[in-house]
Formats: sequence, structure tokens, C-alpha cells
Amino acid sequence: MNTQIIIRYIVAALILVPAGIFDLRKKKIPTALLIAPITVAAIWDTAVCVKGNVQIIELIFAVMPGVFLLLSSYITGHKVGNGDGWVFILMGLLIGAPGAFMLLGLSLILCALASGILLILHKAQKNSKIPFVPFVMAAFGGVVYAQILSL
Repeated sequence: MNTQIIIRYIVAALILVPAGIFDLRKKKIPTALLIAPITVAAIWDTAVCVKGNVQIIELIFAVMPGVFLLLSSYITGHKVGNGDGWVFILMGLLIGAPGAFMLLGLSLILCALASGILLILHKAQKNSKIPFVPFVMAAFGGVVYAQILSL
């Protein structure tokens, strides 16, 4: 793994931790936590595209999980939080499309398992709000592990 990739994963982890804490406590993710990193990552990745190291299509695919979550939020009347979509746009910019899609899949599986357990134990109802970013944090560990194994 080269230094730039390691830095991107460290930045992603440093953003996921406070976002997860906010999501757990308030079931909201402050936009201020995400605006600067998304802006910096977008500018960085645009510069990388201009240099020719990355194709623009790769960036488009990288943000697709986040765009999917933002559209899901709009379609469901915000039952899926906007913050989740913005977190995934940032994760896509930082860790790339394969990592972002793997992260979304693992996060959804973990959230579904936990939700099922909570429903079975009668600790939640079908309309209960469950913070998603803590599952993203847990899945991020799996994605990092998978990336290290693929070296």
C-alpha cells in the first residue's frame, strides 16, 4: 500500500469515529463535520484526474454509494438520513469505488443483522430509528482488512 492510500484510510477513520459518535448520540451527523473533508477530497481527486492518474469515471463510480443513499433519503421522506449519503460520498472519494461498494454492502448487512436481533428481542419496533454510521465504522475495519489481504 502506498503512502497516499494509507493517508486516505487514516483520514476516513478519523472522520468516521466522530460521525459515528454523533450518529449514536443524536441520530444526526453534523454537516460541518463533512463539508471541509468532502471539499478537500473533491479538489484532491480532481487534481489527480487532471494529472491523468485517475479517470473521471472512477470518481463517478466512487461516489455512487453515497448518491444512492441520498436518493434513498429523498424517496423515503428522509427515513434514510442525508448524513449517511454524505458520509458515503466522502468514503468513496477517500477509499475508491471498490472499497466504497464493499463498505456499503457490509454496513447494510451488519445493520440488518442488528435490526433483526433488536426486533426479535422487542428492543425496537419496525419504525425505530437506528443510527447507521456505527455500522459503517465496524464495516470499515473489515474493508481495511480485506484491502490489506489483497496486497
